[in-house]
Amino acid sequence: MLATGLVRALELRHDWSNVSSALEWAITRKNDPDTGVSGHELAGRLAFGCQGLWESQIPAIEGRRWVEQIASGLAPGECLDWMHYIRAVLAMQLDDFVVVHQQLDDLVESADTGPQVAAQAAGLLAFLSCRQYLDRARELVAKSVQICDTHELGPEHQVPGVWAGACLLLYENRVDEALPVFVQAHEALADISQITNHFVMTGLAVASAQILVGDPTAALATAETHDWSSSIWDSWPIVKALALIDLDRANEAADLVVGFGYEALRGRLSRMANDALVGLAALAVHRGELDHAWDLLQKAVVPRTPFTIGLAEGIADRVGHGDDLRTIHRGRLKPLNELDASEHLRRELERIRSSRSTG
Repeated sequence: MLATGLVRALELRHDWSNVSSALEWAITRKNDPDTGVSGHELAGRLAFGCQGLWESQIPAIEGRRWVEQIASGLAPGECLDWMHYIRAVLAMQLDDFVVVHQQLDDLVESADTGPQVAAQAAGLLAFLSCRQYLDRARELVAKSVQICDTHELGPEHQVPGVWAGACLLLYENRVDEALPVFVQAHEALADISQITNHFVMTGLAVASAQILVGDPTAALATAETHDWSSSIWDSWPIVKALALIDLDRANEAADLVVGFGYEALRGRLSRMANDALVGLAALAVHRGELDHAWDLLQKAVVPRTPFTIGLAEGIADRVGHGDDLRTIHRGRLKPLNELDASEHLRRELERIRSSRSTG
């Protein structure tokens, strides 16, 4: 089982030098004469405890270097499959989506991939495909669910496919149907008693859908249930800000959105800039600047997740351009690594700073 808990990852960060030394020792170790376990296999077992660490605390490029080094000496089997899966997850953080899709495709299509890896790979690939390839995403969701049912896999393996299925509903503007599915996925992970990136993303989905169905009070309550900041995929300030705006607490929302915008420009993830522009567009709507809001929504080329895409399209509905934005989002064929709105965000923050200083 992969150790993906974000709290544990934060604790292990301080011991990274010891962990990396252990990985180095394992890789250079000869086969155990009694068990036949190779050094690379031992390193792979140690790496199972590092995914959460690499996802949130240690640079993803460092994690990918270790995964590739370990995988190079592994024989085909479950350990190698997991290394390929972890490599795909880390490549997502590095915006290397050619590697992501190739790695996940190989895992999904191979008859030799173990069911746990195959189920999660199919679910993750469905999530990534639903922006452009809805039919392919549906096939992958069905495959993930079927694998989980056949092998009676637990929630940690079921959730990627279930969650991706709800993302498809969100993309089809069927928010009322998506919300209970997101809630189901989030509650299933809550029972595991550890905060993982999947737990963060499903919670983000629940709150986003609650905003879209017109329940900002519930969305705010969801956003304040946990401290989500340990996840690199944390867009909670934007989701919370949109709930606050709908509750007529725009001043609090503005502080969250602007702070998140500056964090995005510091390079935590370049595509965070798109989410920041969604928050700034919501503030513009609240001020009655509908044309400016529409301009910002078009500049938020594609927010980082289907949830913030759904929020952007919901805001566009409020200014009479919902269908226009859906057409723009579905028609953008650029790979995700090219969808960076940092320059648009920088100019908007400068405009806000200038207006505050002269206001």
